[in-house]
Amino acid sequence: MMSAIVGLLLAVFLTLLVNRIATAALMFTGLSHEMARFQARSALCTVGYTTSESEDIVNHPVRRRIIGTLMLMGNMGFVTMIATSLASVQGLGISEGEFATQTRILVLVSGLAGLWAFAMSPWVEKRLFGIISWTLSRWTDLEVHDYRYILQLGEGYNVTELKLNAEDWLVGKRLSDLRLGDVGVNVLGIHRADGEFVGSPIGSTYLRKNDKVIVYGGRESIAALDEAKGRPDHEEKHFHNLKEIQAKREKVGEERAAAFGVAEAHVDSEKMAGKKISELALDGQEVSVLGIERADGGYVETPTEDTPIMAGDTLIMYGGRDAMAKIREAAKVLGDTGIDPRKSARESGDTDAP
Repeated sequence: MMSAIVGLLLAVFLTLLVNRIATAALMFTGLSHEMARFQARSALCTVGYTTSESEDIVNHPVRRRIIGTLMLMGNMGFVTMIATSLASVQGLGISEGEFATQTRILVLVSGLAGLWAFAMSPWVEKRLFGIISWTLSRWTDLEVHDYRYILQLGEGYNVTELKLNAEDWLVGKRLSDLRLGDVGVNVLGIHRADGEFVGSPIGSTYLRKNDKVIVYGGRESIAALDEAKGRPDHEEKHFHNLKEIQAKREKVGEERAAAFGVAEAHVDSEKMAGKKISELALDGQEVSVLGIERADGGYVETPTEDTPIMAGDTLIMYGGRDAMAKIREAAKVLGDTGIDPRKSARESGDTDAP
């Protein structure tokens, strides 16, 4: 009796392990965790199913090979085969009289409970998945693409579909006008009602009725958009929020323009002469040198970190005004020349200037 219990527990354990390996392999092909686990269980148990998901399995060569292997193992009576092969445990010398019925029941229940905890434990799954992942990538020729990890779906983000009805206010508008990315929702693709698929849609793409929009973003953001798209009163609210977001960005830009600018620093200090630009430690002060006017009339348009500084040079700098004031003071400069930050930045080719 005890040998049968041990055989059963080992058979269940190996079955769970095979299912975990198959689940990990299917996830590497781009399936979500839930879908991969369901497909692996269905194939191993030889349970027939007819869903649109099965087409994704059959049409993918790697997934088809994984599922085919599981089906073959299931048809061969995988669990039965394991249990039969474990008959050798009877040679352990365990006597029937050594264990009472209650003890055998306790061993069986405890073993099954432990296996259930093993199967459901996130901690075990994370570490076992890591081991299986390394093994599959090391010893198989699977094309490993863990899209679930890449998209960070375990950290509050989702990839899902939004079905657009004729009355939804999103219909008939361009993506550039909706600016869904500003509210935390990014459009990855669009399934049209006529079967056309628009991958990586651009801003001029229109949304149509009965579209299925594939989106990626925070779960709360997607849920809020899904709820609001069928309510006309939320259209005005959406565009009002976009105006507020734009106003905040403009305010930040104005604050940056006030804090940053272009100024000149005249080098008449022997302490600075002969140094390289890298020795000024400008990066830590958010200051960059756009150009250098030499005392002999020459001009260095794009100075590098190794460009030397000479006595009589005039440094054309862009960065934080406070930091540049300290540099001017250290170099005993002539002072701010009153250059327009935006105009000078454009003339100097500094595209990052506000």
